Amino acid sequence: MSTSTANWTTSKFVEFFTRSPLRFWITLIMVFALGRLATWGYPFDSDHWIFYYVGHNWIVDGGQLYVDAWDHKPPLIFLYNGVMAALLGDNIVLHRIWFTLFAIVDTVLFYFVTKRFMPQLLATIRSTVDPQRAIQLTLLLYVFIRNLSQFASNGNTTENLGLIFLLAMILCYLKFSENRSWGWIALAGFFAANLFWVKGNLILLGGVVGLLLLIHGWKKPHLVWHVIAFIAPIFIVSALWLGYFAAQGTFQDFMVASFSFSAKYASSAWAGKVSANILLIVITAAMLVPALIFFAVFLRDVKTQYRTQAYQVTGLSMLVGLALIAAVGSFYSYYLLIIMPFITIVMMYGLFRMTSFKKVTKVLLTLIFIGTIVVNGLISLRFLVNNYTGVTKQEAIEYTEAAQYVHEHTQPGDKVFAYDYGATFYELAGRQSASRFISASHLLLDYRDNFGFGFNDIFLAELEENQPPYIVLNDRSTDLYFTNEPVANYITENYEPVKKFGQIEVLQRK
Repeated sequence: MSTSTANWTTSKFVEFFTRSPLRFWITLIMVFALGRLATWGYPFDSDHWIFYYVGHNWIVDGGQLYVDAWDHKPPLIFLYNGVMAALLGDNIVLHRIWFTLFAIVDTVLFYFVTKRFMPQLLATIRSTVDPQRAIQLTLLLYVFIRNLSQFASNGNTTENLGLIFLLAMILCYLKFSENRSWGWIALAGFFAANLFWVKGNLILLGGVVGLLLLIHGWKKPHLVWHVIAFIAPIFIVSALWLGYFAAQGTFQDFMVASFSFSAKYASSAWAGKVSANILLIVITAAMLVPALIFFAVFLRDVKTQYRTQAYQVTGLSMLVGLALIAAVGSFYSYYLLIIMPFITIVMMYGLFRMTSFKKVTKVLLTLIFIGTIVVNGLISLRFLVNNYTGVTKQEAIEYTEAAQYVHEHTQPGDKVFAYDYGATFYELAGRQSASRFISASHLLLDYRDNFGFGFNDIFLAELEENQPPYIVLNDRSTDLYFTNEPVANYITENYEPVKKFGQIEVLQRK
């Protein structure tokens, strides 16, 4: 920062990395790599294998989605994983390269959004900050925090995929606002449709575009047709998905998995039965609290900024995104990823706005910003460290040994079951699940919280039909999952311990 702090963006340190285009792009790549380091090295045991297993079963093996393999998400994330499985197989290194390429795509889209928004925001407050430098610095912040592992997770989540559709939708709306072209607003609607089918509640972010379309087109010709052009792709894409599952005869399974279960899940989360973990709250708060502080600075300028397109899209999207996170009722930090573009713009706006603040406020905001970067960077590295040491590493070793044992004592066509969270065991063992419910958590939630979907009945019928020769338990989670008494009783009555690897126990059918 400059010694006067009058304009920190003109400091020699900042100029060194931003004045030369070549130097800036080299810096951008380095910051991207530093931010994504822990995502590349994320522990092997993760939600990634759930999405991969279901997608592979559907697209590669030809199974019926939600009947042969089940998870509570709309179909687009499984189509994405199924295509990846068909192209790349089960190589985790290739998968993470694939996810990185998609992260680069949303970075490029964010660059074009920022290129439109930052000059608008700075011009309205008569800032002396160079717009080009503001764009560069905003992009640097985005590629760092967007790739941190507590937000990007393993790279394979609905939020990672949704970012592309979200930013593409915004860019199409911005193009429409220039020339009132029906093609651009229809394309915006197409991306909004995909937001919905990657995660149902994300359609509310598409509602921001719909609201602005109404506000700015109220007294302009063709408003009705523009609205129809925006919502028609949403209905068309939805009709195609609905028709597909109706034709498959799996419409009810699809509706439960895509929407009904998630609605019940949110009620359990709000009751504190899903993720009432203080560590999760702290990790999420490390970004959410600073973001809210800078958002307060952003909202402070509503009287001068509210007419600008950049302020409207950013402010409304931030508000809707925060409401979405609150509505879920759980504390997973990766939920913040979908609003990371707006968090980035809001935080940088606060820093650029500092020139008009009192010295105490400048120092406070600067410390908050630096603290946010440092703390979140360290949190991200924690996931990288877990890959090589501690309980996570030990559990991975034990799971691998158990999986190898099961692999050696079964045939390729045999089905097994790991009564634990996730689908990592099936990947390690090279065997399929004896039930569509590849994760024990869904069975527990339905039974414990009286969701009413009858998952236990379906699950036990599938186990009795397939009679898996082995079931695997994890001592770290068995006490929790054995509160599902019908399943616990079935396992106890039909299986006996045969081998144990640390905390992982292999049971053989009697």
